[in-house]
Amino acid sequence: MDIIKYARSCMCKKVAVKYFILTVVACSIILAGSNITNAEEFMEYDKTSNIIVYMKSTKTNNLVFTINGVSESKSNKFKTASEGNKLVCINLKVTNDGVKQEQLTSKMMFKLYDDKRNIYNIVLPEGTDSINGLLSAGESKEGTVWFEVPKKINKFELCIEPPRMSQKKGMLDIETVGKSNDNKGQIAKESDSGSAINIAINNLVFDIKEVSVSRGNNLGDAGEGYCFLNINLSVKNNGSKEEQMTSHMVFKLVDANNQAYNIVLPEENGINGILKPQKEISGEISFRVKEGERKFKLEIKPWTMKELKEYVDINL
Repeated sequence: MDIIKYARSCMCKKVAVKYFILTVVACSIILAGSNITNAEEFMEYDKTSNIIVYMKSTKTNNLVFTINGVSESKSNKFKTASEGNKLVCINLKVTNDGVKQEQLTSKMMFKLYDDKRNIYNIVLPEGTDSINGLLSAGESKEGTVWFEVPKKINKFELCIEPPRMSQKKGMLDIETVGKSNDNKGQIAKESDSGSAINIAINNLVFDIKEVSVSRGNNLGDAGEGYCFLNINLSVKNNGSKEEQMTSHMVFKLVDANNQAYNIVLPEENGINGILKPQKEISGEISFRVKEGERKFKLEIKPWTMKELKEYVDINL
């Protein structure tokens, strides 16, 4: 059985914080801060619903958000607004102008504010028409976000807050001893450290429970000269806000030659989804590595919400 010789955790911090505020007021744009490019505005009158919509396209880092239209209704096929309320539907297009994938999570990216600064969250489930998932470089995605608001309120501010990588990351050193196991899915349950490894990053606690090396897993054999490094872990959210977990973007393995390895198992086996406050999620991540390599670093770099925010005024 393969044994993990040792594991050591450390914390690294990168300082790269940028801010800006964008506000649309009476057909004019007020900008403050950095990273604002290609912002434009125009106005459209919707005769069918008597709504004046201030349409907006603006760029935040590598993501371009365009509001295509806004409508209101009492109900849709998923939900009926409560007595005294209405549903506000915002149709958006998001384009990735960068060179890397971007993670979209509508429930965490979009919030609606009224004049009294009351906050309204998205009310509909994340379906095919929502703005979620990975957006590859150069690609666009269109979808809708729905909010339930008081019927008498007609002026809102849409807050767009895309996620970004954390300023902090945790590093876990792993050195394996012995040859890889020929049995599929074999898990090593012993380690020289004698206990699990805990890494706290911001409000997230990563608990490394088991690490193993195997010749194969449920995807099949690793192939000649390769093996699978399997890491079983859990993540707990000790904070007061939801956190986005996307395992293949949070975890990366690097060997002693600085060669990076990405996760090979399908996403349903990993650490993925919205992690609510004080909740925990468990899973396994696997990497296909060169069989001769023994020393690795597991980089853990969770998503956080951007310090970068955008606000778009909407008048119904």
